[in-house]
Amino acid sequence: MNRDELKNISQMRDLNHQKISQIEEQISKLDQVIQEHESVFRSLKQLGNIGDNEGMVPIGAGVQIPIKYTNVTSTIIDIGSGIHAEKSVEETIELIAKRIDELKVLIDQLVEEHASTTNSIKELTGKLEDAINLQQSQIKEPKISEDTNSKEAKSSKKKRRRFGGELTLDD
Repeated sequence: MNRDELKNISQMRDLNHQKISQIEEQISKLDQVIQEHESVFRSLKQLGNIGDNEGMVPIGAGVQIPIKYTNVTSTIIDIGSGIHAEKSVEETIELIAKRIDELKVLIDQLVEEHASTTNSIKELTGKLEDAINLQQSQIKEPKISEDTNSKEAKSSKKKRRRFGGELTLDD
């Protein structure tokens, strides 16, 4: 394998590492979205309890407002592209449950893609290691013969002396 092929394999491996990082980031974000949806799901289910009519409304930065509510029959929900619609609590619960299921399917797909990319990285790494080992073994063999040839050539040279028997740097 020549240097260009090794370079291409190395670049493919690096791209796959980047892809894995992006997949892991997407999975993390989707997990957060699922947690938020599950929290909403639990809250909507709690609204169905007739005995409770108190709750907390988050307004941001960890601040909540305690409220008392009576006869909650509908919610306003984002149905996509920033469009909001009024739905019954039951319809909203069904919609949230459906979204949670879709998000979980998406995460499963990302996990499968992560596994296949990891396997691809292992294969590319194996190819690189094999190619490097092969090149190193090819390089070592000629060097050994060159080293012995050069030692023989040096020993076969006669030591030379300058006029008058002075030593030279070769001595």
